[in-house]
Amino acid sequence: MDCETAETPPQFDEALRFRASIYREVGRLGMGEHPDNTPLAEKSLTLLFRHGTRLVATVDLGFPTASTALDSVDRAIGYYPESFPAKIDTIEVARLCIRREYRGTDLSKAIFQQIHRHLVLTGRTHIITSAAAALLPKYDLIGFKRTGLSYSRRYGKSERLEILVTRQMRWGVYGLHVGPIRWNLFLRDISDRLQKEGVFRPGIKARAVYWGYRCFAPFAEWVERRTLERRRAERYK
Repeated sequence: MDCETAETPPQFDEALRFRASIYREVGRLGMGEHPDNTPLAEKSLTLLFRHGTRLVATVDLGFPTASTALDSVDRAIGYYPESFPAKIDTIEVARLCIRREYRGTDLSKAIFQQIHRHLVLTGRTHIITSAAAALLPKYDLIGFKRTGLSYSRRYGKSERLEILVTRQMRWGVYGLHVGPIRWNLFLRDISDRLQKEGVFRPGIKARAVYWGYRCFAPFAEWVERRTLERRRAERYK
């Protein structure tokens, strides 16, 4: 799966057309309506994911300043809670769209690995997003915390979304916000890659913790195999 950052008008147009098609498919957008294309922040990115040449997913990332109104928070509920992390420490993730036949595959893992990469590259520590009730268990699995705050948004049909926050750091080390099983399943590969690229260099204590987490790799691989087997069985019922 290849990831690219939209930089040219044709790439942005392709991403917008793709988003519109996914929104219409799930009932978020009526015919003749167009998805919101307002930048999430003064600095923002649109990531495109391709399987070969086929566009299969897009997502927008916002890198807010202290004065930015976050689409998933300020613009949604009218204020930014004092208990939330400082905006300059966050990345906002929004408008995640995945082609139907790629949902429930490793594509979601690849998307959040790229989000984690940008978190590390920008020196931020938290991710903020929102999700519908049906998706909350999947976000729980990768370390997001439910804030208890939610809002309704009408895209063609009314939908209730819960605001989610995750701190992607523990003991001063990126990626250790989840336990060892989930770290091996979702963040080990990207953590290894970022270290090899010299993006971050963990100290002795952090390397020791990483080593401890890696001891759970065989069990994590067993969990992954069982999950894939269960998905295949459900698909062919």
